[in-house]
Amino acid sequence: MPTTKEAPMKEFAQMVGEAIVQLVRDYPKGFLIVLGVVAVLGIIF
Repeated sequence: MPTTKEAPMKEFAQMVGEAIVQLVRDYPKGFLIVLGVVAVLGIIF
């Protein structure tokens, strides 16, 4: 991973995205959990 301070949020979002993909691959139910979290965040923000 590049250590540039250009886009820390982009790197963080990519890390989170990869973690979610890994979760979905390992646990199909994790996908439903992620959908629920995204729905809650969508309602809050």
